[in-house]
Amino acid sequence: IVNGFVVDFIEFSFFEFPVFNAADIFVNIGAFLLIIYLLINRKKVFSRDTVSDKDE
Repeated sequence: IVNGFVVDFIEFSFFEFPVFNAADIFVNIGAFLLIIYLLINRKKVFSRDTVSDKDE
């Protein structure tokens, strides 16, 4: 608001590529890391047994 424009946009001038901002980057990285985590740990994450069920 102070500058009258968004300051975190990233634009590459040396080749044609869409303009995006830093928040877009971090949202996409977070989604990608979540998918990787779920794929690696799918047995633990989607298991119906919990730690408390094994103790009984």
